[in-house]
Amino acid sequence: MKNRKYWTDERILLSSVLFYAHKQNNYVSEADNMQKGVNTMKHDDEMVLKDIQKNTQMGMTAIDTILDKIGNDEFSITLSRQSLHYADIHNRALNRILQQEGEGYRSSQISEMMLKGSIHANTAFNISTEHLAEMMIQGSNRGITSMWKSLKHNGLAEKETVELAKELMDFEEKSIEALKEYL
Repeated sequence: MKNRKYWTDERILLSSVLFYAHKQNNYVSEADNMQKGVNTMKHDDEMVLKDIQKNTQMGMTAIDTILDKIGNDEFSITLSRQSLHYADIHNRALNRILQQEGEGYRSSQISEMMLKGSIHANTAFNISTEHLAEMMIQGSNRGITSMWKSLKHNGLAEKETVELAKELMDFEEKSIEALKEYL
């Protein structure tokens, strides 16, 4: 048993060292590329932009899943407009990533199925407008928290990236206020 713990601790230490070495190599190659005039994306920018994409994708998927359950036309229109705004922010984040030759966020089918399954489970016995609005408010709150964490952990992100993340958080806050009318 002790050997196994020792092996696990050593593996964690080794993976930390390899991660640090990989980061150092990336910083060197980014500096070399900048000297050569090659446009590369900074790690922090890429991480924040991927989080923006993930957040907006989850919002669009949640709205798409909930729309079939809504009986209130006004609420349905409100959510459809929110979905369009999510799509706009998502596309701007993707364009920024592609301009910098980075790699965009790819959601897994498993996480998408888990999100949809959770929504279906939470609406199995209650599809009232109030309950659906509450679910969307909770999702928006999780999105805001996720973006704050991303900005805190990726403090070297460029101003434009941070502004887009803050725009998403402001949109989420406004969405919460709009959804409160349906509680």
